Amino acid sequence: MSKQTVEKLLDATGQDANPQEVQYVIQTIDAVNLKRRHQVLLALTDFGTSHALSVHVISTAVPKFVEVWGTREIPVWNDCDSLDLATESTLGIATASAKPDGQIIIKIPVQEPERLLLVGTFIWIGKTYSVASVREFSRFRWKAPGWEQQGAGHARVCAENE
Repeated sequence: MSKQTVEKLLDATGQDANPQEVQYVIQTIDAVNLKRRHQVLLALTDFGTSHALSVHVISTAVPKFVEVWGTREIPVWNDCDSLDLATESTLGIATASAKPDGQIIIKIPVQEPERLLLVGTFIWIGKTYSVASVREFSRFRWKAPGWEQQGAGHARVCAENE
């Protein structure tokens, strides 16, 4: 992928591509798994101790790329509140990837009260992406370039909000 293409992707998200102003690290650019929709996944991790993740899907169907979806959280799911994609530095970073079937997968380690890996799955619903499931895993490990869950895990269930 050319530098010019990367700059167009960043421009579509509103990020500054000027090296003097950069406040993020490009974590993932996936131009393969969403190609049939003429889309590219772009995941950015902010500098700082919270390692905030922002996930963007960019349409490349037109010369001026356009963001079709983006998130900095896993939204409300069942009785669970939304979850910001910022992690404590001791836990590790949140990650995002695309699967060959076009799903977006976001993985984030959390401490509540035991250490868990939450895995949010987002699916294309015609004009945008929507959360399809949130699962949690008590057994997981870091295996570059991302988190690897072990076992089947289970659907995330939260106590009703008070």
